[in-house]
Amino acid sequence: LTEPQNLDLRRRLLETALVYYESFLDSAPVNDSQQNELIATRAHINTLLSELATLDQLIQLTLNAKLFLLPAVSKELRLSPEQIQTAASVDATLGSEIMQQLVATRNVAPDTRRLALEKLFAENKLLAQLTPAQLQRLRQIALQARGCDAFTDAGVPEELGLNERQLSAIRIEQKERRDRLFDIRVGLSQARRHFSDMSEQENEQMLLTLNNIEGLLTPVQLTKWRQLTGHPVEDLWMLLARLQRSRRFSLPSE
Repeated sequence: LTEPQNLDLRRRLLETALVYYESFLDSAPVNDSQQNELIATRAHINTLLSELATLDQLIQLTLNAKLFLLPAVSKELRLSPEQIQTAASVDATLGSEIMQQLVATRNVAPDTRRLALEKLFAENKLLAQLTPAQLQRLRQIALQARGCDAFTDAGVPEELGLNERQLSAIRIEQKERRDRLFDIRVGLSQARRHFSDMSEQENEQMLLTLNNIEGLLTPVQLTKWRQLTGHPVEDLWMLLARLQRSRRFSLPSE
């Protein structure tokens, strides 16, 4: 459940449940015992949403570390050799540290697990030495790197002012892209073709889906999206895909 697209699904399920419980509390005639149980459930869902937000931050940190290792990005941000070395260390260890924390706190209260993840995030020094201008540009590049998936990342729908109809259409576009990539991999496997680098196909599918999603935005939303992402880093998706594949990188999964 720690893949970004699954985090979005989990968040939506929790938020839907929260709306349900809040409406039930407001409208349904319940006794004191039921009322207390519903209030406790609502508090539990809010805790899970807070935990999920912290996990979002950690996963974003792993992406930032990867971006720092791309020469095109380190040049854009004017990173020092020390900052690049820190990124390499984070890239090598943070994913396993997240997984270890999730396993170690699997059977504890969500609040305890969230605090453990927050501590892991607070102890990380990857972003500590960046200037405000570097942090702003990093966020732009990170959104570029997420591409079509960024539209459902935490906070982005609110910044763009997306409505539910747009979000539903965007999620369909995201799913169809994942389905197409899966079909490409299956086809290559069935044809017994050796294809060790899908970077070009991934880049093509990302562009296709991003163009489709941008077509769903209003002119004002599209302008805001351009402001959020800044000027594009050339071939960013392809470079990132190749780096991830060459280092056999994957996000931890529960």
